[in-house]
Amino acid sequence: MASSQSGRPPEFPVKRALDLLGYPADAKLLIIHADDLGMCHSVNAAIFKALDEQTISSASAMVPCPGFGEAAEYAKRNPGRDLGIHLTLTSEWEKYRWGPVLGSQSCASLIDESGYFFGSTKNGKREIGEVRKELCAQVEQAVRAGLAPSHLDSHMLFPLENRDLAKAYIELGRHYEVPFLMSTSWTPGLESEIRETDILVDNIYSIRPGLPEQEWKNYYLRVLHSLKRGLSQLIVHPGFDDAELQAVTAGRAFWGAAWRQRDYDAVMSAEFRATIRDNNIQVVSWKQLNSLKQTAGVVSEH
Repeated sequence: MASSQSGRPPEFPVKRALDLLGYPADAKLLIIHADDLGMCHSVNAAIFKALDEQTISSASAMVPCPGFGEAAEYAKRNPGRDLGIHLTLTSEWEKYRWGPVLGSQSCASLIDESGYFFGSTKNGKREIGEVRKELCAQVEQAVRAGLAPSHLDSHMLFPLENRDLAKAYIELGRHYEVPFLMSTSWTPGLESEIRETDILVDNIYSIRPGLPEQEWKNYYLRVLHSLKRGLSQLIVHPGFDDAELQAVTAGRAFWGAAWRQRDYDAVMSAEFRATIRDNNIQVVSWKQLNSLKQTAGVVSEH
């Protein structure tokens, strides 16, 4: 994901998000979102803390991961939290792996020789029928576990790989009648798939590899200072740099234990909160958008 993804949005998505939430046309709306809930306990604990202290407004859970059960229990105890589903088709860590919730026999094109998801979105030749079944199964398992998803998004942005994956992703959101993360910069080539009732995000921000450690907090403060009107999403990856997360992410600095601790420290800092306030940024959530979209009766028909 690029540090900032922006495009020339059609007017209706901006108006839809602003109108649904009752803000004027020049309002700056921001979803502060944590990816990878359910990955492991260290990540879960950091995201739970950030949600409880309202330093993030949203998170999404990886259903195939070992820590998903803990995330689902948190969701049941905290029905007011904004929790979506981080649809997952990859397993990127060398020694900490996961595979399809449907099992290897139903998803042969989605797994490597060890029975786990491939480590990259570019590995393998996924059968789109198996992709659809697995993604649907992830949503169904989450719902059975007690998580009422506020939205859908994607691990490692797999919908950007090709049109078939993008269509499967969009159609899944429509089937379950929940918003799906889609940026205005992702829509070229998908114009026929996007409807006026879809909520598109104008800008998505996330730190990319290569940023010096000492610049971590400043990156986030710069994003907040320069935020534009409309709906933006800031994606973070909180976690605690402890023995568990060090073992899980061993051998990888990018999105590893230290990276996730820096993200946690940044969003929990007093400077981060003060910069949001000082720049008149309205922190919103997918849960709010989903609820108001349903109330407004703009959910698309299947």
